[in-house]
Amino acid sequence: MSKARREQINEILKDLTDLKSRDFENVYAVDENIKFFEAMYSLPRYVWWLFKEMPKIDGSRLLELSDFHLVSLPRVTLGHRVTLGFAI
Repeated sequence: MSKARREQINEILKDLTDLKSRDFENVYAVDENIKFFEAMYSLPRYVWWLFKEMPKIDGSRLLELSDFHLVSLPRVTLGHRVTLGFAI
């Protein structure tokens, strides 16, 4: 993983963690996005998340990453479109 990509993920995780500490109304969506972005650090972690964590997610409780109004969002260019916090 490139240094730039790792820095972007770090920035998003920092923003999500800060949002969670401010009692954001949908903590479930924040937690699931934190799990996703932590899994993005490596392919094995992502594959584990994909098969073990993603099937348990309640999609009706998720928000799109843009709904969080994160400071780091305009700089998010992870090389693919990010929707619901998940790469598609």
